Amino acid sequence: MQSNQSCKIWSLSEDKKAYDRYSYLLGKSDVKGISVAETNNILIEKGAASFIGDPYVVLLHDESNIRKEHAEKMEHIGQVTALGGGLVNGYHTLNSVALGQDCIHLLSCTPYSTKEEDYKNEASENNFDGKSILFNHLNSISVGFKCKTPDAVLIHIIDRGEDDQNVFDYIDQDLGDKFAIRLKLNRNSTVKTWSEEKGKEVAVKIAQKTMKSNFEQTYKVFSWRGKCFKNAKAKISYERFYLGTNQYNVVRIQMYNSRGHKIFKNPMLIATNFDIKNTETALRVFYLYLKRSKIEGVFKFLKTELGWEEFQVQEFLAIKHIIILCYFVGAYFCELEPEIVDNEFMQLICKLGGGKDKVTRHFFIKGLQKLYSYESILRFFKDQNLSPEEIHALFKTIK
Repeated sequence: MQSNQSCKIWSLSEDKKAYDRYSYLLGKSDVKGISVAETNNILIEKGAASFIGDPYVVLLHDESNIRKEHAEKMEHIGQVTALGGGLVNGYHTLNSVALGQDCIHLLSCTPYSTKEEDYKNEASENNFDGKSILFNHLNSISVGFKCKTPDAVLIHIIDRGEDDQNVFDYIDQDLGDKFAIRLKLNRNSTVKTWSEEKGKEVAVKIAQKTMKSNFEQTYKVFSWRGKCFKNAKAKISYERFYLGTNQYNVVRIQMYNSRGHKIFKNPMLIATNFDIKNTETALRVFYLYLKRSKIEGVFKFLKTELGWEEFQVQEFLAIKHIIILCYFVGAYFCELEPEIVDNEFMQLICKLGGGKDKVTRHFFIKGLQKLYSYESILRFFKDQNLSPEEIHALFKTIK
């Protein structure tokens, strides 16, 4: 997988016997073969060791759908959100990464299906749901990092899909960590106002409430969803709210371009257990949350460069194993990126991959693919006992 940069078992196999052997190994139980939990533990331990002595660690958690639109016979195939909206066949994964100074450390990946027998909408002792998987990620990573970096502040960054009091309280009270989690726009404040339409008092939305603390921040350049906005301005407010039975700070941000038009369609709401007493801390919460997009780059890399969605096996256990193996290989390339920039030999590989003066994971992998193809061709020539004249004759056929 590492040399071919592919999850296609058939493409990785020299013949049907090799394919059957790989499929057998992937389909073995966690006890006898590959283990998702053990692979994650290895990644967490290795990742935590890279942050020894650091004052804080930024941890990103997010789901990524493995879409198999035309697959119908794969075991436990469920429904996931399509790129253009709607639903398609596929599987879910929950993923966690840590942001280093010069690279991203992949820490944990849990593939699952809502069609598994043990999956329920609410977890209990004998089954699981998406929330229990998240709590397992949070706990495993928090414990693993505290073993290596006991003095570091762990900061969990999560999207609005986990806008949940139980998640806030678990990170704050059970783990003793910090968080910045985006809220949904339908979150209510405790302030009431009269609604003529409904003929009664209704709660004012946090997105609409006038907050106690307000300020503005200008940016020479602000990047959002692949676009750069020059001379952008942020209007930022913050206040403490009850989110369930406990109070947490909420930072509200609306961005405007140089013409005064909104960059965000709706204001961004971020819940946090950071103690916000000044504008600097509010800005830090906003800055930390913006880092969440880094994990989306990881998903794009896994799918585009390593073929995360291109497996062809049918058995669900084998599917889970190949997803975690691809994630493990992705961790190798993500941590390798700083070395690629400084290593002259690796820079040559990037040039071979078409990078010219660009030194990135993408061109490094493309270069490796060409090297692997070259090595395979040389091996073929040797196995066939071809003379230089015969090899020259072969190449003439493509001119």
